[in-house]
Amino acid sequence: MKGESNRPITQYAGSKHIFPACGHGGILPALGRSNAFAIWRVNETLSQGGYWLCRYDVYKNIEKSHRGEGSSGLLGRMSRLRSTSKARARSQKYKPILDSPEQMLQIWENQRGKCAACGGKLKLLEATADHNHKTGKFRGFLHRFCNVAEGYLFKLSMKERKNFFNWINMVRK
Repeated sequence: MKGESNRPITQYAGSKHIFPACGHGGILPALGRSNAFAIWRVNETLSQGGYWLCRYDVYKNIEKSHRGEGSSGLLGRMSRLRSTSKARARSQKYKPILDSPEQMLQIWENQRGKCAACGGKLKLLEATADHNHKTGKFRGFLHRFCNVAEGYLFKLSMKERKNFFNWINMVRK
């Protein structure tokens, strides 16, 4: 039995499987399901009705996709981040991101896969869209922990922040 790319189907539900192309593996879920490492791809020409793909490879391909407007393209990702921001802003009573998905995409491309706060490597699917809660101005993409840290640090006065960083430097020695 062959899959869409003419590779044999050797994926059995409940068994450990390693995807040869990327080396990622784990226990496959029930037929038609997805889990933390495998995504089910429907293919009705196969007797099982489909096959699993490595979630890592699927997400890697989404990150590398061009400016497609579909849900798997980068503009689709920006639209989802903006929608999520609007829903959260409504419930927590602050201004949502006002920038367009196209503006957000331009900022993502300018950041070149780096966190705007710490400069560390950042994957789009793990990025948080940071914005000013008073003005709605989008500021960039951050690691989740950088975004949380920024929120807490801005609750401190300048003197408290200075004391905090002095303390951090002291305990790190």
